Amino acid sequence: AIDAFERVLKINPQNPGALYYVGQVQAESGQIDQARATWQRLLERLDPANPSYATVKRALEKLNSAN
Repeated sequence: AIDAFERVLKINPQNPGALYYVGQVQAESGQIDQARATWQRLLERLDPANPSYATVKRALEKLNSAN
């Protein structure tokens, strides 16, 4: 599945779903800096009123507290 999401990002680097899942895989595989950058890109594109914004913000905070 990650290959598919990476292909999506090559076509549309702003795709929210692909950014989220690629960041998730990066975080789980220990690529913390890459996950942080990916999720930061996603967070910048989300409306703060969108529930997904809070989800991504929590994920970023969790990464930051792990380091």
